[in-house]
Amino acid sequence: MQVAAQLIDAKKENNLWAGRYDREMRDVLVLQNEILTSMTREIKMQLTPQSQARLSIARTVNPEAYELYTRGRSLVNQLSPESIEKGLKYLHQAAEIDPSDPMPFAGLGIAYSLIGHSSDPEAYLKARDAAQKALELDDSIAEAHETLALISLYRVWDWKESEKSFHRALELNPNLADAHAHYGWYLQLMGRNDDALMEEKRAEELDPLNPVYAWWVGAMELDAGRDDRAVAEAQKSLELNPNFPAGHFLLGNIYAAQGKYDEAIAHHKKSASISPEGRWGLGAVYALSGLDHEARELADELKKHVTPRNALGLAIIYANLGDKDEAFRWMNTMCDMHDPWGPWAVSVRSGWKRSIDALRDDPRFAALLRRMNLPV
Repeated sequence: MQVAAQLIDAKKENNLWAGRYDREMRDVLVLQNEILTSMTREIKMQLTPQSQARLSIARTVNPEAYELYTRGRSLVNQLSPESIEKGLKYLHQAAEIDPSDPMPFAGLGIAYSLIGHSSDPEAYLKARDAAQKALELDDSIAEAHETLALISLYRVWDWKESEKSFHRALELNPNLADAHAHYGWYLQLMGRNDDALMEEKRAEELDPLNPVYAWWVGAMELDAGRDDRAVAEAQKSLELNPNFPAGHFLLGNIYAAQGKYDEAIAHHKKSASISPEGRWGLGAVYALSGLDHEARELADELKKHVTPRNALGLAIIYANLGDKDEAFRWMNTMCDMHDPWGPWAVSVRSGWKRSIDALRDDPRFAALLRRMNLPV
């Protein structure tokens, strides 16, 4: 491996420092630290003791396992179901080739957490096993602590433990974009909306080409009633990926909140055509727009295959139809199945699911919040 590195003052276009390195591939992590140390010394940057400690420690890697790990993480970071599945295969191969390396296990923890968050809550069990294995090998792996935070946040609903793990992950790696993003959702659930949006924007700054972070910033802007900003972020997510279903889902929610039901339905149909698991959003908008027959037909379809996400969707559809008993029945089913989105859908107010507000005075709503460990 040959590396040529340069440090340039962009404003003056002056070359401040340059270095050439010849290393074996197994020393790639050592080399990264050498280059960073040389650069910070050249510009007289004062590092924190934690950063200095991290730069003083680096392990050798198995070149084949490292390449598989980096490919796997790159695929997982694309955040589509297909790319995550492909990434999992690479990460499993890396762990098999070098079971002494904690990074493939940390990567597996993140990947299984994402699957648990989107489609299969049981995947969090695999995420926990992978994270614990990574921490047994090296307890300073930020991604492993992030995985534990995600499990506490989306699966266990242990809010204090989640915050503790997020703080540890971001202490170890302040530039971990997905940790900032998910920590933002924790903060929103705790009612710290300004701090939450700041974390989401930080994630977007760290990874500006990822459409998920634009979507999440937009979703928080919608919850705050800033529709124009929400539209801009939704459109940004679709510029980054025209087939990003969540971008259309968000636009559908924004237009529904504004009472523009034709536009809302069109975007939800587009979202559902790309990702059928989001069809419940179309049913929710049908109900809001007065198309009760269409909403009930779609609800009957969802009942044929009840998933945690479908249970949540059915609860919102029936809330929007004004059927309180059915809404609470499906909310409790969602709790039984532990859908990761549940606490936010119920607790955080938002215009596109405003009919849930009509349920808040019902004693069953307080019982529901207690089931999710949320303040009544």
